[in-house]
Amino acid sequence: MSGVTVICPNSHRCTVKVTPSTLLRKVLEEACLKQGYDVDAYELKHQNRTLDGALPFRLTGLPNNATVEMTPISRITVSNDVDIALQLPDGSRKLHRLSNELTLLDVLAVFSVEFGRDLIHIDEGSVPVCAFMNAEYRGEAELSMTTLKSMGISNGRSLIRYSAQKVSEEELRMIEQRVAEEKARKEKLSVGFDIRKAENQQRLEMERQREEEFTRQYRKNEEMTVREHVEPGHSSTTSDRELSTAASSSTGRSEESSKLPARSSTSDSTHTAVAAEHSTRRLERLQLLLSDVNTSLNSNIGNLRAEHLLNENGRIAVDSRAAPNSVASQHGTDQSANFKIANTSSGRSEAEMRPSVESRVCTAKCDRRMMIVRKDVEASQSAVPTSNIDDKFFELSVHDAQSLQKDLREEVRAYEQRALLPREFVAQRNRELKEAAYRHTVIRFQLPDKTTIQALFLSQEPVSHIYEFIEQNLHSGGKSFDLCFALNQRIPNDSKKTLIDTDLAPSSTVFVRFYERTNDYASLFSNATFTEATQEEANNVSKEWLSTNAIYRRYDPRVSEESRASQVATKRQSDEVSHYSAPATRRFPSPSATAPKWFKKM
Repeated sequence: MSGVTVICPNSHRCTVKVTPSTLLRKVLEEACLKQGYDVDAYELKHQNRTLDGALPFRLTGLPNNATVEMTPISRITVSNDVDIALQLPDGSRKLHRLSNELTLLDVLAVFSVEFGRDLIHIDEGSVPVCAFMNAEYRGEAELSMTTLKSMGISNGRSLIRYSAQKVSEEELRMIEQRVAEEKARKEKLSVGFDIRKAENQQRLEMERQREEEFTRQYRKNEEMTVREHVEPGHSSTTSDRELSTAASSSTGRSEESSKLPARSSTSDSTHTAVAAEHSTRRLERLQLLLSDVNTSLNSNIGNLRAEHLLNENGRIAVDSRAAPNSVASQHGTDQSANFKIANTSSGRSEAEMRPSVESRVCTAKCDRRMMIVRKDVEASQSAVPTSNIDDKFFELSVHDAQSLQKDLREEVRAYEQRALLPREFVAQRNRELKEAAYRHTVIRFQLPDKTTIQALFLSQEPVSHIYEFIEQNLHSGGKSFDLCFALNQRIPNDSKKTLIDTDLAPSSTVFVRFYERTNDYASLFSNATFTEATQEEANNVSKEWLSTNAIYRRYDPRVSEESRASQVATKRQSDEVSHYSAPATRRFPSPSATAPKWFKKM
């Protein structure tokens, strides 16, 4: 028999023995009774997945000896109405809305009125049986103890199958014995439930008081910090006044001793304020330093060398008074000018130094050169009969295997030589390369009647321009539509994203989906604004417009072979130096000790 470990809110682990047919609701009930928690206020979760209490253990997908967590539910439902459908042996069923607090015996009493027959008291020697989720509940005693909530039915709809089975006296005794054992088990678990529940409430009250005390102390410290920044001379004036008062009123040893605590507390508060202000300044300088480093990485300009940022101890020199002097003494006056953190980037935040996405969106429009291509006519004129492809075409040849192996080796080499660069930096570099390569974009709009509309765009235009293009050329602008890719993936109508951001550049085919069932192009668009052309003419215009684009190559953040070779050589040289510099303290065994007996001299 396997078990399930339940982690309770009080950090206790409760192990519950389960069988494949044990309901998770019973696991939750046993854990709550052992630790003093309300069953209706908690639920079981496994890897942030809520478990259904109505499922048996075999259908939950949990492994043996699994560990689940008992977490409080967002809304406590003491009583909830559910839809119960009762099915009779002849297949007829009826639906009724009942409370999940009712027992199965009460449910049968309600449905007895619905069906017009007594479902509880049947022939002598037969007992009513209710089946739910491969579990059977037999006899009036077991039906009167089993509630819908204990079966795991908390919401939604559930189907219960009813039947009448003949049982012997021995089976009746076994049913009564099972009911008595279940009742005894619950009574045993309920012993000490009130005591553990009171302990849990006391623990929660202590945690709440600690949180309130921590919040109060945190706010008090913040107010003191703000007050010290607003009134910087207050602490010094107070300390001077107290020191002068202590000096003038030194009439006895007792009075001097009474003034010492006040003096020490004042000095401590002054020291704390100075330390807090110093740490705040260091954090501000460090933030400015990080902003300069990010700017240097984004612009790909090495104006901030790593050796300029470190002092003699190997720490980052963020102090504005010590850093320039140390750098100037090592690298001269010209190189130390790059490390003036307080002057070079004062007043600029990190978000301002990064290039914003909205600033790259181009609001200008080009000549669309709108063209219509009739796909049905072109397909009928240039239809080429397709022949069956031989199966040998799909077989893997030696050349194909060598090509695949070469690609895999190149992929592994790229992963091994990949530089340690942030993902955002690589994405930003790829975006810049796309913007430099893709200047123009050609978009073809596919209509429901297989008519294609071709239009020219700039790659920096927002996505909202393609929606405006369709709206402006419609007969009536009130028709709703969507622009989608081939797999019904909707293109968002966003004015802050460019055609490059949505992968529409440099050329794409977009499908126009109207909400109304209109398949006629003539009823949607006006022919006066478009020029009819063949497929070849549209291809020539597209080729001419895309001729200004360059080839896009993704940014490959690899470490160069020269640097790798130099690193390997340096490591080999250091290993050789460490090997030859070590004293030769190892003594090799003599030949006579390792040689065989027949080889030794007699």
